[in-house]
Amino acid sequence: MKLSILLVLTALFMLVNGFQNPALLYIGYLWASILYPTAFSDTIVSLSQVFGIAALLGYAFIDKKEKGSLPIVFYVAIFFAVWVTLTSFSAERPSQEVWAKWNWAIQSILIVVAMPLFLRTRVQIETAFIAVFSALAAHTMTAGIKATFGTAGYDRLGRLMMNNFWLGETSTLSLAAILSIPMAYYILEHSLMLDEYRERYRLALRVMFGLYVAIAIECMIGTSARTGVFALAVLLTFGAKSFLKKALIMLGAVAIFYVAQPYMTGRSLARYNTITTYKQDSSATTRIAVWGWAIRYAQEHPLGGGFGLFNGAVVDFKTEDANGQITTARRVGTAAHSIYFEVLGEQGYPGIFLFLLGIVTAMFGTYRISRIPQDKKKPLWHIALARSLFVSMMIFVVSASFVGIAFQPLLYTMLGFYSSVYRAVRRERIAQPKFSAKLALPDQIPNQARA
Repeated sequence: MKLSILLVLTALFMLVNGFQNPALLYIGYLWASILYPTAFSDTIVSLSQVFGIAALLGYAFIDKKEKGSLPIVFYVAIFFAVWVTLTSFSAERPSQEVWAKWNWAIQSILIVVAMPLFLRTRVQIETAFIAVFSALAAHTMTAGIKATFGTAGYDRLGRLMMNNFWLGETSTLSLAAILSIPMAYYILEHSLMLDEYRERYRLALRVMFGLYVAIAIECMIGTSARTGVFALAVLLTFGAKSFLKKALIMLGAVAIFYVAQPYMTGRSLARYNTITTYKQDSSATTRIAVWGWAIRYAQEHPLGGGFGLFNGAVVDFKTEDANGQITTARRVGTAAHSIYFEVLGEQGYPGIFLFLLGIVTAMFGTYRISRIPQDKKKPLWHIALARSLFVSMMIFVVSASFVGIAFQPLLYTMLGFYSSVYRAVRRERIAQPKFSAKLALPDQIPNQARA
């Protein structure tokens, strides 16, 4: 009851202030979409629907004088939205099942289109960034703190959402927990909100960041999801710039693991061990089998089978015991267990092409923006935010290879932030260096890129 009251008061604050700044209405929609309060709190109506309708009405009052070109991913998202709608008309599964998924999938995809139209200034973009982070942090900190006090372990971790959907699903939660770490770093180190406190309380802010990192890693360990291990590995590879920072984070993760280990069940520890002995784990071998099924299906149905396809998949998988004896089993209806094979099976070759094109162009774009030469007299906020987005997206595209969350809002929120940052960079006419696999030093960048 208390949580419901807090949610309603927060929503009312955004709605009331949204009359003065309509961008707040869309920020409220993002916040509610990521937090997903209907899964753990009783509200009369869905907050995301209220904010969504209000944002559409408020868009008419947004100042549209500030122009700026839009990135390729903006147009790719539009084509992708059209394509998933077309495949829904010819989908194999029952129409009720297909359109139920389309209803929330299309909302996720259109985040990429709507965000640069609503969020045009640094204040608006950072406010949305903080709102999204706060929603992710609510799930991360709930699970991380509960894991610290003894509720960790596979199938027994205390979470904000206890159903097996969105951030209530442990693999997705572990991915989101690690993905939120670069977001926390940007907010504490670069956001306008903390500018007046940053110099005076720098040590306190860094302690806060360290505590959040510890809680996020504890959340990852508490889920016992192998996806989190890959996410942490990507963060160490791309997030920490120096070897010393990588070593410190790794030592911290090991220390947290040993603190959490006594509270974890033997089943949870066994799941981590299956990373190297995957042939003996039915969950891992089922993943491999369903990926093969998706490839074969796409070869026979190049335009895809529409939403819900994997609910009818018939998958044969094999497991091997410690003695090398192989057992074959069959499963009817299973998750795709990978964003790439989920899109390939449901949306076919055109769908996977658009999906990958959007991801690749956004990652190249954030990388280019992060390499803009920094001016010490007038630091560019775009650089740090693009760096955070690049690391977060890298964590997602690698870790989500093992989770079927291709149409949930997390990826599209990151793509939407990139679209808004790109538009701000183009509007301010900041020259971007050409993309190169070789990381250039500031004094190696041509003069025209410095202008």
